[in-house]
Formats: sequence, C-alpha cells, structure tokens
Amino acid sequence: MDFFEKEMRTLFGDNTVMSDLKFTGKTMLGRLDENKLCKLQFVTTGTAGKYTAIQSTIINSNDGVIDKQLFKFFDIIGYFCSSLSDKIEPYMWDYNKPEWYTKVSQSDKAKIADTVLEYVEMFQDQSYAMGMQFK
Repeated sequence: MDFFEKEMRTLFGDNTVMSDLKFTGKTMLGRLDENKLCKLQFVTTGTAGKYTAIQSTIINSNDGVIDKQLFKFFDIIGYFCSSLSDKIEPYMWDYNKPEWYTKVSQSDKAKIADTVLEYVEMFQDQSYAMGMQFK
C-alpha cells in the first residue's frame, strides 16, 4: 500500500456514509445507495506533484456524474505558519517520497474527512442509509 492509499484509508476507511469501499492509489470508490457511488480522489490544483485537495464525484449508475466538488485542504484546516514565510498551504507532495509537506495532525485529518463526508452524505438516499450494513 502506497502513501496516498494509506492516507485515503486513514481519512475515509471507517466512515459510516459509504459501503463497499475500494481503494487504489490516490482514489477511493464507495457506494452511497443502490444507484449512487462516490469517488474521492487526491488532486493537484495547478502544480504537478502537489496534492492540495480532495475531489468528490457523485455518480449515478444509470445517468453518470451528478456532482463534482473540490475540497481544498486550506479551506478546511487553514494555512500553517512558519518562520520562513507568513503562511504555508497544507498539501501532500510526491518529491523524493510522497508525504505531507507540512505536519497535519490527526484532528486536522478528521476535520477534512468530516467536511467531505458531510457534503457527500447529502446525496445518499436516506431510506437506503437506514438499512445499510457496514463492514
């Protein structure tokens, strides 16, 4: 398992919004209800190798993409301050080895996951969610 898959599992592996989770690299796919899937993916927003956001794509198995939303890490957990500059945007990068460029705490990761899942949950059929069995 690579760094990005490990981070995706850390963020969303124990969620109660989606079932039948599949992880591969920078992407996770999960079932929201009988007809809808959610794809979450670490993405760059302008600089190659600098992963600054999670993109959520809600997919209806009959009609295709319903919605796409970009969740930038700094919008959720803010900037970090350092002695070298006023503020540093939180991101993961793939330079010599993939890692977070800045230290991101477990509570920051929980805040990112909660924000994304709260949005994704709006697309779930509530009658399906009540009867869903999670693994």
